[in-house]
Amino acid sequence: WLNIVTKKIESILRKRKVPILVGGTGLYFKALVDGLVQIPDIPIILRKRIRKYHKTIGQKKFYSELLKLDPKVNNFIFENDSQRSIRAYEVKTFSKKSLYDWIKNTKSKFDPDLFEKFFIHPSKDFLLRQINLRVNNMFKKGVKQEVKEFSKLNIRSDLSSNKVIGIQEIKDHLVKKLTLVEVKNLIQIRTRQY
Repeated sequence: WLNIVTKKIESILRKRKVPILVGGTGLYFKALVDGLVQIPDIPIILRKRIRKYHKTIGQKKFYSELLKLDPKVNNFIFENDSQRSIRAYEVKTFSKKSLYDWIKNTKSKFDPDLFEKFFIHPSKDFLLRQINLRVNNMFKKGVKQEVKEFSKLNIRSDLSSNKVIGIQEIKDHLVKKLTLVEVKNLIQIRTRQY
């Protein structure tokens, strides 16, 4: 995404026009303004070994080991953040460079003054109506079948794709732990909290 949009922005700027980007998550905008960290690929064998080690000793001890390996991540990664702790351990072990340094030394391809940020803040009532409509529309369009198909992929529960709002709630509904009304309410609440 970043490479595609960078080329498009550069093309628009060469024409002396103003590129306007709308929507997306904060991560997209952050990647443009701050750059995207270019960490080398970590071999899967090493990643599996580190994840197994984490699972064996638990997050609390693993975090202590991480701080011994890479003290720079102290106050940069929270003690209970297992996903980032594992990633920092992998990066330091493989690259011999702190995840902190990788991130700190990342720069945007653009001058930061090039960007103007506008935040559109709709009323709470409008936002709640839109969230409710979206959740109902998801179910009309077959989100339960999507979650069934996703579940067949057997993706590890600790990966971020399993933390998408609605995945666990719909899984619970499919095994009759929650009613459809409860699932929709929980998804609406979690979306509002996001």
